[in-house]
Amino acid sequence: KSYNGYPVLIHLITEKGKGYTIAEDKPDKYHSISPFFIENGELKKKNDKKTYSDVFGESLVELAEKDKSIVAVTAAMPDGTGLSKFMSRFKDRFFDVGIAEQHAVTFCAGLAAVGNKPVFAVYSTFLQRAYDQVLHDVCMQKLPVVFAIDRAGIVGSDGETHQGVFDISFLRSIPNMTIMSPKDGEELRKMLNFAFNLGKPVSIRYPRGNAKEIANQCREIEYGKSEILEEGNDGVIVAEGNMVSFALEVCSKLKKAGKSFKVVNARFIKPLDEEMLLELANNYKAIYTMEDNVLSGGFGSGILEFYNANNINVKVKIFAYNDAFIPHGEKEELYKLKGIDPDTVYNYILKE
Repeated sequence: KSYNGYPVLIHLITEKGKGYTIAEDKPDKYHSISPFFIENGELKKKNDKKTYSDVFGESLVELAEKDKSIVAVTAAMPDGTGLSKFMSRFKDRFFDVGIAEQHAVTFCAGLAAVGNKPVFAVYSTFLQRAYDQVLHDVCMQKLPVVFAIDRAGIVGSDGETHQGVFDISFLRSIPNMTIMSPKDGEELRKMLNFAFNLGKPVSIRYPRGNAKEIANQCREIEYGKSEILEEGNDGVIVAEGNMVSFALEVCSKLKKAGKSFKVVNARFIKPLDEEMLLELANNYKAIYTMEDNVLSGGFGSGILEFYNANNINVKVKIFAYNDAFIPHGEKEELYKLKGIDPDTVYNYILKE
């Protein structure tokens, strides 16, 4: 500040975990870690369950073994997005472009233009940086790029800046974009395989944390079609992705209260299953929707737009996040804070 002369450039080289040898040796692992014992670096609570990132990474390797045109791109997040195994197995088909999401998307567009099947694995919050490239370089060109959107929805302890609750809204308005959302790990596997064979831009959004295992047969993916998980006559809940398990829990609570509710797993956020929505409007007075996204421009908004465009008068109650940034906190307490946890939804429906 006190130097009077030419501009001064201060070049700082940071080192992750400085002063703590265990973190210095494994900077990626300790970049974002659960509570651990400081003496040895061991996690206090070990988790042997597979996360959605694990399922994505393993599925991608299996598909790439059979299809040599599949390539993977990351923006300095190979471990966080589950690409470590792919990176080790297919070194010449793996590309880390550094912290440059905009370049990553345009690079994927170029790869797709010459016959490859690129997947860009990225956190929802970081894809925001590349909106222009998604729109102009991929969707306008109708290029078959797969966006594997990790950390979609509330991320909890990753903090306020990482809450991935805007991707439905900012992707749904882009022409030529298909958006899918799996209810559990098995459906993610099927959606990834489906996406690589679709031949157009496609996004698959899935949450942070352990991959859910919903006890029902996961039928094959059909473009733009939903699936019925529970039948009921008193009402219907249409949910996307992470919220499907919440909807099933609400349905179970309602059943104990003497009400039978239908539960629909949307599968596709864009395009919507219009045939299903027309059927619901003919059979139910009210439709409840649940999504791990903000209300404005989201999944429920798309359903309202469809009914309005077709002059269909049906009540739609949307459970989504209000127009405010979501603070740091545990996922369960944030769901409750935002009024989308199973208990809050159940109590609301019961009082209707």
